[in-house]
Amino acid sequence: MDAAISNSFVKGKGNSFFYKDNISKEHEMLKNSNSDYVIPTLDLYFSKKIGKKDELSANFVGSHFTTNSSEFAKEWEITSGNSVYDNDMNLKAKQTGIVGELSHVHSFEKGQLSSGYRISNTSISNDLQNLAGFSQYHVNYLEQYLYTEYSGKKDKLSYRLGIGMSNIHNKSAEVTSDQYTLTPKIILSYQLKNNQTLRFSSSYKPQSPSSAALSSNVVQWAPNIVQRGNPNLKPSQVWSNNLIYSFNNKYFDFNTNLYYQATDKAINQYFVLDDDTGGYALTYENAKNLQLYGVQLSGSYKPFGNRLLVLRAFIAPSSEIIKTNNGALIKNNYLNNFFVISSEYKSFSIQYQFNIPVYTLSGAFLSTNENMNHVFASYKFKEWTFTTGMYWMGMPSEYKTKSLPESLVNYSRHTQIWNNKSMFILGLSYDFSKGKKNQYQKKLNNNTAPAATF
Repeated sequence: MDAAISNSFVKGKGNSFFYKDNISKEHEMLKNSNSDYVIPTLDLYFSKKIGKKDELSANFVGSHFTTNSSEFAKEWEITSGNSVYDNDMNLKAKQTGIVGELSHVHSFEKGQLSSGYRISNTSISNDLQNLAGFSQYHVNYLEQYLYTEYSGKKDKLSYRLGIGMSNIHNKSAEVTSDQYTLTPKIILSYQLKNNQTLRFSSSYKPQSPSSAALSSNVVQWAPNIVQRGNPNLKPSQVWSNNLIYSFNNKYFDFNTNLYYQATDKAINQYFVLDDDTGGYALTYENAKNLQLYGVQLSGSYKPFGNRLLVLRAFIAPSSEIIKTNNGALIKNNYLNNFFVISSEYKSFSIQYQFNIPVYTLSGAFLSTNENMNHVFASYKFKEWTFTTGMYWMGMPSEYKTKSLPESLVNYSRHTQIWNNKSMFILGLSYDFSKGKKNQYQKKLNNNTAPAATF
């Protein structure tokens, strides 16, 4: 049994400048928001051998908690003091989540047959105060999955063939949707040489929209812009393919992953004209399709053949294309990257991490990933481990967001958190384990849905 605890808040002030027909206006604004919850989780796992060839496993995960979220945003004209908008929003969500899975494995002479059933249900009762007034509503998200797969090996070829049936039953305050999907899966692995492997995997499965995307909540963004969910969203269908080549020896560890992912009815966030407010709304749609493809190059180099010095790199030239319902094509190319230099000597270790941020699609925007320029060191003495480090050496954490060229709204944001500059950390841990150390591997691992907030 464990518990996840979260408490976050935002307190901000800002100024806005508006220009129209050579007339300018200056606005001042403030925004305070917070969210807090504690998720107690019960995780039960059972596994038992039945004879020499059969094994039965069961996993149950349950959680029940309340999330409290609030947001107060206000904007006014500086010269006159007249209010532009005043948004006071509160959400109290009581959430219950359960996941149950039962699996059976039968071993044959040359392979294994695995079959199982998994069910997950998330029930949320909402008390919401927003721009539209006060409302009480209940939503329920149910997913069921029945599957079977056979795995085996012939000479240098290993294979896993599977088929399943997935059911997604989402019930919002306004809409109920029910969808069944066949979910085939294939994994092939071929040993080229002792230190080289070629692996291909392909799968097809549904993906349910998030609770935030399905929410009917309305959030004020700006005087004439609101954000709202879309309860009419349908689950997406994701077809994923990977071709991986792996090579390793005493000095090198190298992987190349050529990937392609196609998503039908992909969830797309975009701006539309809003009849209710007379302005614009940031909302969601089921786009026609989304394609992601590229190549991921990752690996490490050990010049001395040990961990005294290890150079690691991850480089991934990639493309993402969304075809919206109105036929528009949104395309973004980027070069994802991540680099690590590390060293281990006896009980001492040190590691340096850095990257070059890139823009990727994030809803209706292009956003950069978090910049990295971190160093960490640790020393182990018996059961004690001492750690220290520094995040964002000589720089603040930085985030950039901009709207797409096709967007009805031109938006950009550049955030630098100077309090994070050269953030120094210290850590101390102690290993209480004594005597014989037993390792037990769970074959079923499930989690309930995350907390529902704005």
